[in-house]
Amino acid sequence: MSHTRERSIYEGVEWDEPNGKWVARYKERHYGYYDEEFEAYEKIEPIIIKKVETPKQIEKMHLAFVQRLTDKINELNLKK
Repeated sequence: MSHTRERSIYEGVEWDEPNGKWVARYKERHYGYYDEEFEAYEKIEPIIIKKVETPKQIEKMHLAFVQRLTDKINELNLKK
């Protein structure tokens, strides 16, 4: 990857190529760099959950997460 952002399966987490780490970011705020993808998610998840105000928002987040998981599974299957 050349200076592109790899999307994580987790909301608010992406790969930062120049630093070689996962970054937790939400609404243009930066919450740190992490070696592990899940570590970044653990940092950002409580922040995102606090912003949820309606059942519709929860449903939207859930559907987006399921789609990212499906995309990741398909990506891994293509590498076989």
